[in-house]
Amino acid sequence: MNVPIFVESLLLGKVTPPGGYDRKIALLRGGICVLAIFVCVIYLLIDYWEGVVGGRYFYGMLIVASVAALWLNRNGFYRSATWVFMMTASLVVYVMISNDVLRTGVYLYLILLMLGAFALFGYHNIKWAVVFSALTLIQFVLAYVYDFCPIPLQMSMSAEAAEFSIINNFMIAFVTCAVFFYFILHLNHITERQLRDKNQLLQKTNEELDRFVYSTSHDMRAPLSSVLGLIEIAKRTDDPTEMRQCLDMMKARVNNLQDFIREIRDYSRNERQEVRSEELFVASLVKEIVNDLRFGNEAAPVSIEVEIDPALTVLGDAARMKMVLGNLISNAIRYCDLSKEKPFVKIQANQREGVTAIAVEDNGIGIAHEHQDKIFNMFYRGTEKSEGSGLGLYIAQEAAHKMGGKILALSAPGVGSAFTLVLPFRQE
Repeated sequence: MNVPIFVESLLLGKVTPPGGYDRKIALLRGGICVLAIFVCVIYLLIDYWEGVVGGRYFYGMLIVASVAALWLNRNGFYRSATWVFMMTASLVVYVMISNDVLRTGVYLYLILLMLGAFALFGYHNIKWAVVFSALTLIQFVLAYVYDFCPIPLQMSMSAEAAEFSIINNFMIAFVTCAVFFYFILHLNHITERQLRDKNQLLQKTNEELDRFVYSTSHDMRAPLSSVLGLIEIAKRTDDPTEMRQCLDMMKARVNNLQDFIREIRDYSRNERQEVRSEELFVASLVKEIVNDLRFGNEAAPVSIEVEIDPALTVLGDAARMKMVLGNLISNAIRYCDLSKEKPFVKIQANQREGVTAIAVEDNGIGIAHEHQDKIFNMFYRGTEKSEGSGLGLYIAQEAAHKMGGKILALSAPGVGSAFTLVLPFRQE
């Protein structure tokens, strides 16, 4: 489980540290400041209950310093926050242990101070953590061996109160240490999980890159080789009809190459551009895509029916929505079955149970059952009729995932296909 948003906002403010390690230390620094405030408040209440007045000013000093360090941490002054907290905490702890004449266990906070130094200064500033560790040892020797007390306080208490104070100090120090280590372990767990996720993403990216380079070089070389061959044929003929056939075939190969380059561009945009969510009118978006396809290269004698409420809206990224729906609708047109009496493409949309579903249904050639679980793979072609690169559905699914949705597919050979884009929508 990640750090809750309200906790992260309290500890870090609106400033985001530049890196996972720095962010973890900043969260830890803010958590220690808050923990120190709670501990001081507890001791103030205990001293008030026991009638001890000597330490309240120093507890108040540490509370003020912790608040100041938290403010500095929230505003990006990380080194200053560490020094303000550590110097003040070191002073307050030494004053308390030097006045602990009844040996009630206040020295336990020297150990917490040492652990806090190593946690906050970190490995990159390990020398300062060692310096503070040495300082805590010197403080112990001065207070408990030489009885050096630079600031005497009124800390008198009865033997029973002292015994009770020993238990209090141990329990509070124990709980503080447990909370401190739990927070460290929790942050480490989050960091390890994020690192594991990034490694998995990197592995996936490397695998996709290998396939991408191989398939791209093949798919770009094939139409170019074909065009070169057609040029040679055209050079050897004087027949105008044959020449026109060669030109038409060259145009088809160039269009295929142009479509492939467009898909590569879409792939790059989807991977690199941030998602910009906005309220989109689905019917208007679909009609714009249909009009572009109806008079473009995808034109075919297919009846396109759009059955969408003009007022229906969805929260999504406009560029990615066009990318996804454009791919689904163009595929439905491209793989129509012209042998059927009324080839059609039907586009519908509805909202229910917290999602918006946009379905593109056709009565085209369909997809064989053995191909259906692979159609969203990179460079996979689902039919023998396919002339595309095999990138389209892969990019569409990735774009849907970027928007927090997914694409569902149902198909039967010779019957048709239905692709549904499912996206979450805002509840009013």
